[in-house]
Amino acid sequence: MPVPKKHRSHSIPRSQPGLPAPTSETGGATRLQAPDIASPRLRALLAATLALGMLGAAGIGSRPTSAQTRAEFVPTFSTNTRVKQQLERLDRLAAQKMWDEWLAGYQQLVDDPRDLVIERDGEFLDGVRFRAHQMLAAQPAAVRQKYRTLFDPTARKLYDEAVTKNDGAAMRDVYSRYRFSTYGPRALLWIANRSLDEGRPELARVAYSRLSREPGVTVQTLLRYALAADAAGKPAEATAVLDRIRKEFAAQPTRLAGKDLTGGAAADAVAKALRKPGAGASSVWPSFAGAGGDRRMAGQVTGAQKKLWEFAQSTKPEGNSGNYRGRVLGFSSLGSGRFQFLSFPVVGGDRVWIQGPQNLTAVNLDTGEPAWDQQDFSISRDESGLQNTDPRLGGIYYRSGRAVQTAPTLDGHVLLGRFPLSSSDRDTNRWPSDFSIGAFDARSGTPLWQRVAGGEPRGSFYNLPTLSANMVLGGVTTFKGGITEYNAVALDAATGEELWSTYLGAGSDPLGIVDGSPAAVKDGVVWIESSLYTLNMLDLITGELRQIYRYDPGKRTTFRGGFDSSPMVPHEPVSLIAAAQGPVVFCPRWGTDVVALDSATGRLLWSSPKAPGQSSMGSLFAVDDKLAYVCGDHLQALNLEDGAREWHWEPEQASSRHMGFAALAGDRIYFPVEGKIHVRAAADGRALETLDLVDALTDQPYFTSLVVHGNKLIVSTKDKVVAFGPK
Repeated sequence: MPVPKKHRSHSIPRSQPGLPAPTSETGGATRLQAPDIASPRLRALLAATLALGMLGAAGIGSRPTSAQTRAEFVPTFSTNTRVKQQLERLDRLAAQKMWDEWLAGYQQLVDDPRDLVIERDGEFLDGVRFRAHQMLAAQPAAVRQKYRTLFDPTARKLYDEAVTKNDGAAMRDVYSRYRFSTYGPRALLWIANRSLDEGRPELARVAYSRLSREPGVTVQTLLRYALAADAAGKPAEATAVLDRIRKEFAAQPTRLAGKDLTGGAAADAVAKALRKPGAGASSVWPSFAGAGGDRRMAGQVTGAQKKLWEFAQSTKPEGNSGNYRGRVLGFSSLGSGRFQFLSFPVVGGDRVWIQGPQNLTAVNLDTGEPAWDQQDFSISRDESGLQNTDPRLGGIYYRSGRAVQTAPTLDGHVLLGRFPLSSSDRDTNRWPSDFSIGAFDARSGTPLWQRVAGGEPRGSFYNLPTLSANMVLGGVTTFKGGITEYNAVALDAATGEELWSTYLGAGSDPLGIVDGSPAAVKDGVVWIESSLYTLNMLDLITGELRQIYRYDPGKRTTFRGGFDSSPMVPHEPVSLIAAAQGPVVFCPRWGTDVVALDSATGRLLWSSPKAPGQSSMGSLFAVDDKLAYVCGDHLQALNLEDGAREWHWEPEQASSRHMGFAALAGDRIYFPVEGKIHVRAAADGRALETLDLVDALTDQPYFTSLVVHGNKLIVSTKDKVVAFGPK
């Protein structure tokens, strides 16, 4: 029986023991670099440090040695005491109204190319550039005018150069560094117009939205804003913009499609051209998070089911010797892992796209017949233009035969994914040796582009990618001399070229055997999980860091194999970062709590245990208008308003390794447990029915994911996909 709510959530942010303050006594902010180990003395010191299991980052962000334990995670961030002093100096100058000095100090901070942060409290850090912008925005209008007088000449020069070269990166830099100059809004308008013209309506919508709040906004800008909002699938926003034109600019002359019109007439003409909501919108399940970003599926599966088709994943080895199946699906190094391979298919129209260990296949939704199959994702040393990836990836911590998760994402004709690569070297038996990000034509399977992470030393794509605003959003981890650095990145979805990269810190846990959850996007803000036990808030247009939320990853391990101090938690399934309606909800896989943050300010609203009792398992699998849902070795629902546990259910006499990833469809939850699908009411957790699929899933899958699509149930196991429908 479901348990009624008892727990009341924490609504006040709490300090987190075990997380050091991100400060240093060094004179300038620095990013951690791989140490020079040429010196015999340094090599000996490094070896001694490793033997104690204490290899971490020295310098920025570390605690005094006496406060550390050998199994403590050591995070570091791009900050130092001088950054704090600079911000405090601005406060003093503002109090004294010494605006020339204040503006010079402000510009020095926003010009700094390093992604500086400043600690706000035990759980949050603020991006320094973002905080500085907020400080100037809060000053009197006369101060902002003085800023334009002082810095418009420099901003104009950079703006003109960016226009001449048609350089999007340079224009983003003008907007980011000179936001309050005369040329900041002009740079943003250039970005908005170019984004709309190049088919990036969501990026254009975000940029026009910001411009609409600027004094002196024009009718032309608002008309293009309405078109961008409509193209981005936000008709209500487009209508509101047109209503504003009719109210504020009805009589103002303007031009539309070469004709002279009033603002009101132009708004009426654009309103007639707006797209009508598509009747087939529910026929697409485009990504892990779904079209709405909340993993709510359309359809309902009930009653007796029959197997419609079965598709076996490819086990063909590509570019590697040895027993492929043993390496990919084995447990030799994962021990307590709950799954070996976990796939989340996508659906569009009459097709299902399935990504396996080394294949990407389109099959017919009704018959399971393959339409096309891609199996070669290896990138040679020559093709990458880089040295072949070090097969350790996570350095000395890397383990072969690791579990891998896949979740392709579909946007129109583009299908994109993160692909585990085999090594072309004969002397390694590790899989994967690296990851690439690649795009394919969804209908034909034709490769569009593929790339590996760059850098020296070479990084690796950590997060399952998110495709939004014709941008690929993810993260790169780079192992450097005992620490792992993390950068959030945005790639051009058309070419794979990097648009921006933001440094988010480093840590002593490489997490070499895990996959990062897909990022979420809401109102021009990217929310992305890092490998450093943080959730980060970044600007979609520029990558500017707004804030970092950090959490305690839980109980640390004891001495294990000499080096490994990562959390004693097996590789968990990726977890939804829910950024639909209401707050942003995040369930960290290595922490103990689910948290909700205000989507506009990033403020922590509540924190609630993600599992009853002592269980630390839990992934957020869906949210609806009232509840957030977590699955692990249990199901539970949390109230979105305050985090209170509304209900939970634990299957009896079932191994957690046989409990899959649940799905929410309509008002029902589908939870796979040992070859059966338990169907429970989303509102209160009561049992509705059980779908017995044991005969069709004779291999007793260690882990299973589901897609409910209309009256079909698509089940993904470790080596096959099976579709069911009503008998």
